[in-house]
Amino acid sequence: MANAEPFYCTKIKEAVFTQGDRALKSVIYDTLARLIRSGEIEPGTELKQPEIANFVGISREPVRQALAALAKQGLIGNDCGRYWRVIYFTKQHLAEFRELTTFFDTLAGRQAIVHYTDAELQYLVNLWKPDQISVPDEQGAMLLLRRFDGYLYKYMTSLFKGHYQRLMRQYRESLYLHELANLERRPQLLHEKYQIALALQTRDEGQIQTAITKHYTAMADFVLEHRHLL
Repeated sequence: MANAEPFYCTKIKEAVFTQGDRALKSVIYDTLARLIRSGEIEPGTELKQPEIANFVGISREPVRQALAALAKQGLIGNDCGRYWRVIYFTKQHLAEFRELTTFFDTLAGRQAIVHYTDAELQYLVNLWKPDQISVPDEQGAMLLLRRFDGYLYKYMTSLFKGHYQRLMRQYRESLYLHELANLERRPQLLHEKYQIALALQTRDEGQIQTAITKHYTAMADFVLEHRHLL
């Protein structure tokens, strides 16, 4: 079964037809930039050079040039050498992302305090101490953190279906945007994670929710402020 034509390819074809005297690169860039900034193309959407070229009926070169220009403007990013992905978040996207992520991570925190031992919670505290230089047991740390994510996905799947699952998957898949942002705000990020670990150690749901909310509020504000640098 053939893939359906993405709506943005249809928009590009219409623009090419009506603006035939303009360079293809400019037409493609302007069309995609407008759709991304308006939120019609959502964060996390993959933009595949061969797919766009095929559906629009043009060569790949102007598509490549347009995508490169979009990347320079911070509208899309390359996910480890794979396809380009939209990384531009509108204020509405960020607000929804912050609300949903805080909610689901708080659910995960509740499960963590039920299933984690005191020793494991202390390990998280030690792992995220502000003066921590290196992690002696990196593999153990990753396994512990993956368990935390495992609780999140388990409860996300069991409690919600359809729209909420799609939104969370979309934003979670776009979290490499966070990784870009984290390079500049790593000290602040580690401090926030440390506060989350301390809250988990108290096993108090109110403190956990407060720490997680503060973390994602700061993350969303940072991304919005520095979006043009990403």
